Amino acid sequence: ENGDVLDIMVHPNSDKYPHQQVLVVNINDYAYAVPFVEQGQERFLKTIVPNRKLTKHYLR
Repeated sequence: ENGDVLDIMVHPNSDKYPHQQVLVVNINDYAYAVPFVEQGQERFLKTIVPNRKLTKHYLR
């Protein structure tokens, strides 16, 4: 699927996940949160989660 990166933000629970950031991605007009860890030139994507709050904030 085609998707666009809307934002890169600090993980909301940075105490528990200090090395993670979150990509906010638009896929089919819905925002998804994709937590990831960056190591040098690589990004390890942890999971992808649909997020209605991010959809409302970025796309509505």
